[in-house]
Amino acid sequence: MSSAMYTGVSGLKAQQTRLNVIGNNIANVNTLGYKSQRTTFSDVFSHTLRSATAPSRSSGRGGINPMQVGYGSKVSSIDTNMSTGSTQTTGDNRDAMINGDGFFIIKDGNSGQYKFTRAGNFSVDMEGNLTVNGMKVCGWQQYTTDADGKITYNTQTNIQPINLYEGNTVMPPKGSTIGQLAGNLDPSKKAHGAALDNIGSVPGTPDGVTTMTVYDDQGNSYDIQVKFSKCYTDASTSGTAKGSVALDKNGYTVTAGTNDKLKLAVDGGAQVEITIPPGKYESPTAFINAINTAVNGTPDLTGKVAAQLTSDGKLSFTSTATGDSSTVAVSDGTPPGALAAYIGTVTSDPGVTRSGNTSWFWQAVSASGDITVGSPSNGYLKFDSRGKLITGDAKFNPTPNLALKTKSGPINLKLDMSQIATYKNSDDTKVTAGTDGYAAGKLSDFAIGADGMVVGMYSNNQRQPLGMLALAKFTNPAGLEKIGDNLYRTTTNSGEFTGGVAPGAEGTGGLQGGALEGSNVDLAEQFSDMMIASRSYQANSKVITTSDSLMETVINMVRA
Repeated sequence: MSSAMYTGVSGLKAQQTRLNVIGNNIANVNTLGYKSQRTTFSDVFSHTLRSATAPSRSSGRGGINPMQVGYGSKVSSIDTNMSTGSTQTTGDNRDAMINGDGFFIIKDGNSGQYKFTRAGNFSVDMEGNLTVNGMKVCGWQQYTTDADGKITYNTQTNIQPINLYEGNTVMPPKGSTIGQLAGNLDPSKKAHGAALDNIGSVPGTPDGVTTMTVYDDQGNSYDIQVKFSKCYTDASTSGTAKGSVALDKNGYTVTAGTNDKLKLAVDGGAQVEITIPPGKYESPTAFINAINTAVNGTPDLTGKVAAQLTSDGKLSFTSTATGDSSTVAVSDGTPPGALAAYIGTVTSDPGVTRSGNTSWFWQAVSASGDITVGSPSNGYLKFDSRGKLITGDAKFNPTPNLALKTKSGPINLKLDMSQIATYKNSDDTKVTAGTDGYAAGKLSDFAIGADGMVVGMYSNNQRQPLGMLALAKFTNPAGLEKIGDNLYRTTTNSGEFTGGVAPGAEGTGGLQGGALEGSNVDLAEQFSDMMIASRSYQANSKVITTSDSLMETVINMVRA
């Protein structure tokens, strides 16, 4: 009877421990990065009343199992569930959570002992130290930048507390060296010049204009306008109907098999024969409409070329894909002479070789008069018949070097216009510009990227790396010891801390900025476990009260 009472007591103690663990899980349901725990049990030593015996062939008796009475239960383990908790989006650039394995590395005071946490609610103290709950966050701050601007941190060096203010509170100014222009010039604009490299009289109103701000080495800003005017289109006329006799105003009669056919070749393609519907056309306009109907009824020409009247009443053909920058060759159909029957003899001009290219004139001027643009301050850009920029011709240099003069000194600016085009049927007919220079700026905020890089944001709209967070990786993270304040420390079963690794490397997770990791406690599961533990506690107490009743009966027998 007494052993039954002690067994019930062991059960009460085990279930009480389980309730303690459940209560702690529920209490930390909103704790950042908290990892829930569970309790497992094992039985205590069992008293053997009779040992087992093997079957005996000589006596013919079978084997007997051991007869044992257990002495209760005990807590076998309290395990930590290290799975990632829920994502809590905060919108604060200073927050970060780990999407996967790993721990932020914390240095508490000057002891040099590292501690570890999953909570990424970072802040900055008055000295610029990146902290969490007053403890310094560790990582790297030394980096290199290659020619393409790629930033690389040396993660093989020892980690150290990150100080965001050290040499970073003010960003020095940077003088402009490159002016980058990009966009699309409107190809529908009328050409103003007499040749690809001769604008003649510069138009008072440009066809396009963009403004860029340039900076000197002291951070002073100046506005430069770059104006664009369509100069010239070298449209091919060789073998076309341009220059032929005027159309007969009295109308034309088209007879099937006699004068109802002509051939067209667009932009160097194969010649395609079209057939004009027979009949009497009373006006040149009606005749033009009939030709276009025939063209659009021919699959190889549909949407590629259109007939039209010139200002002097002559017939011409234009590519509808590339406008005047096209090559449209026209010839007689079958039988020969059909085209001449209604517009005169068609002749080619083999002595004139035209490229179909288009040029634009550009001019750089001061927008406010406080800066002088030295030579060259203007030039030409050349585009092929499809609107793509042509490079390699010194007369049409898309990357000229501008010599700018200011009161504080000269600025040598490379004007890069290599990203400009003049594509037809584009919704975007605007050119934008910017330079690589900027004024001085003050650190105003910072953000944490997925790679762990801490990037500072400055008042001059520039960004600069301030450091990189390091993560710790352990062979058995469940073996870490909780020490409060969302912190862990290593144990003999967690594995040693061997140094920081970059987020996303060596099996660690990447970071998510503007978010925090919540607790991984499943509240419904905890309530269910609490009810089970409560019933088990009650059952064990019944064992004790029943044993007590039996002992009372025995005592009463003696009294009787």
